[in-house]
Amino acid sequence: VMSGELTEAEWAAIMVDGVADELRKRNLILIGDDQRIGVAELRAILRTEKARRGLAAVVVDHSGMITDTHDTREHDRVTYAINAAMLSLKRMARELDVPVIVLVHFSTKADKRGAKGPRAEDVADSDSYGRHAMALVGVWQPAKYDKNQDPKLLRLRVLLNRYGAAGDIDYHVEWAHGTVTEEWSAPDGDAP
Repeated sequence: VMSGELTEAEWAAIMVDGVADELRKRNLILIGDDQRIGVAELRAILRTEKARRGLAAVVVDHSGMITDTHDTREHDRVTYAINAAMLSLKRMARELDVPVIVLVHFSTKADKRGAKGPRAEDVADSDSYGRHAMALVGVWQPAKYDKNQDPKLLRLRVLLNRYGAAGDIDYHVEWAHGTVTEEWSAPDGDAP
């Protein structure tokens, strides 16, 4: 996955019990696995898909893979590359009238915090993402860092929200059955 290319075994692991394949058959998901795609190409593909079968949202797995142009010399600096990609994705979101969700990774500082969880500055290149994002959200399993935590707990932390509250949303997941229950806990104890 890090290289942008998947082996057959890696792809099979993603196709957990055929879920992704079933979503694709029902026209509920489109997976593009081009290693580096420009925003112009992505916009053209998504325009076609929106006209053909509708489009509810776009998820981009790591904006570092998105380029504004194919001339990588223009993108020697990571900050410039992220800013250019984020601005292009925002324009695309407005044009297509859909939310765009960009998945990024935490820096190693987040691991050092353990079960306490990430903060906004733990998002790799957080200044660049924070400048453009409507919200920054972190997801992690506290039990990976603290064996006293419930292994079924999956915590989503709203790190930055320009239009509402920040806080934690705990999901209790029955991994074997794929069922999820949700519980909100804002930092000041108020529900959203």
